[in-house]
Amino acid sequence: MKIRSIIFYLVLMILPMGLKAQSPALIASVYQDENITVRAGIVDVENRIIKFGDLLPMVIEIEYDASAVRLPEIGPEFFTQAWPEEMGAYLLETTSSSTSSASLTTSTNYYNFQILACPEGEVLCKGSRNYDLPEFTLEYSSIDGAGNDVASESIQFRPWPTNLLIASAIPLGEEGELNSFATYFPTGAYPNPLTGQDLRQSFTSMIAGGLIFLLGGILMSPFSFFKRKSLAEKSNKRWEEVLSTLKSGEIQNEKQFLDSFRKCLVWYCVDELKVDPFYWLKHEEEVMSDDHKGTGDLAGYRELFIDVLQSPSDKNDELLGRFTTLISS
Repeated sequence: MKIRSIIFYLVLMILPMGLKAQSPALIASVYQDENITVRAGIVDVENRIIKFGDLLPMVIEIEYDASAVRLPEIGPEFFTQAWPEEMGAYLLETTSSSTSSASLTTSTNYYNFQILACPEGEVLCKGSRNYDLPEFTLEYSSIDGAGNDVASESIQFRPWPTNLLIASAIPLGEEGELNSFATYFPTGAYPNPLTGQDLRQSFTSMIAGGLIFLLGGILMSPFSFFKRKSLAEKSNKRWEEVLSTLKSGEIQNEKQFLDSFRKCLVWYCVDELKVDPFYWLKHEEEVMSDDHKGTGDLAGYRELFIDVLQSPSDKNDELLGRFTTLISS
């Protein structure tokens, strides 16, 4: 994780240098008048498929006549006010720089962000997602020759491209719906079994010797054989093992606890209730089975599943208590 973090910050440091050198060619001009020119766009999106959660760099370059315009400081709120998290965009990093020449001043601002939510604040969105880039509003002051404010000005612009298509990171059904849990995790979230090498040769003597050895062991110790079988049948289920760890108090880190609790709850629903809890995130009209709607006896499990997906703080004991009450009733 440390190496990934170092690489991420190195990219953030190098990216502005490369973009600044090529900004006129790479960034589209989205507004211009006699005093100010704005170039704005998301870089390097033309020839690649954008996936949910990809890092996206936006550049906003403002070139203006400092003798006629006073520009306020451009910070992270300039991005978040136009494109808030409720609309899908999560801002990660902001850097700004300013350069001046004999007649013009250039303010260059870099916004690294991710698309992590559905467009237009929707809770559920199927398949690929279309995002219309919002309109940014830039307010500045016109000044006279003595540097006094004359009037407040406001301009609007929309970065290029004006629309983003975000592809789904996982395969979906024919109608754009999520498939069952078993489709994505055929081994129930366990690792896939190791493949062996098929040697098509005759080992008759070895097989015969092995059978004799096995039968001899069973005949010599029949009670131990049945005892081992009995112990295997009484072994804990996968969700029970995780629940035991949660109850023991071994997991102190809240994020690790919630991750293990989610795993325990999903496994219980799949193994004991025979229902995929991820169906409960769909709109009710999308599912036909009552079990998949999470109603009736499953209502408590559905409510708990949705609550734990929100990663609540300081609720570990409460969540654990609700789960143990449900499975004991």
